[in-house]
Amino acid sequence: MEKVIIRTEGAPVAIGPYSQGVRRGECVFTSGQMGLVPGTTSFAGDEIESQARRALENLRAVLEATGSGFEHVQKTTVYLVDPQDTARLAVIYAAYFPDKPPAGSTVYVAALPMGGRVQIEAVALDSDSTASDLVYTSGQTGVIYDSNRFAGDDIESQTRQTLTNLKAELEASGSCLENVLKTTVYLADVREFSRMNGVYAEFFREAPPARATVQPSALPDGARVQIEAVAYREG
Repeated sequence: MEKVIIRTEGAPVAIGPYSQGVRRGECVFTSGQMGLVPGTTSFAGDEIESQARRALENLRAVLEATGSGFEHVQKTTVYLVDPQDTARLAVIYAAYFPDKPPAGSTVYVAALPMGGRVQIEAVALDSDSTASDLVYTSGQTGVIYDSNRFAGDDIESQTRQTLTNLKAELEASGSCLENVLKTTVYLADVREFSRMNGVYAEFFREAPPARATVQPSALPDGARVQIEAVAYREG
């Protein structure tokens, strides 16, 4: 299958050596979109609502340029500078994904290019695809299912609950931990890397998946760890 580069005037031009998006087969991968007005280097506004709305419109343009759309999005990652913008962003985001929202992760970062407040990237299917053998999970934390409580304050308890939650999400999607291809681990304190690894190894004993581990500026609700995964379904 050939890699196809996505180009559209409906979204800002790349501000570095990258493409607005890439398609291979049924999968579409977009670059992170910010609230820049296409054809300019200006943001749509200073507040989170204006920038979030423009970022999502830019994302829409990239998706539609390859025959996809929001209804085909499988996973988004939202990079947010100010955690206090979370609730206001969620209102705008929900308007673009009113039904069957995709898996998603929100990562708080120290800064974004050009002083942006938010950046959103997506993985989607093309419009001709009805299903994919890949599963993209939302970022899971150590909150006990059907509660607002963390499993504990220490990294071991939260990592174990996080991976238990991830296992449940995968199994609900027809996959499992054995079928995970890649994980991304967000650690609130990278000094807890070794302790997190000790618990992580309990869940991936043989042929562990590819992985990236990073420390964001903060995690949702004060979590110590958040983990997301890409896996495949059998058959």
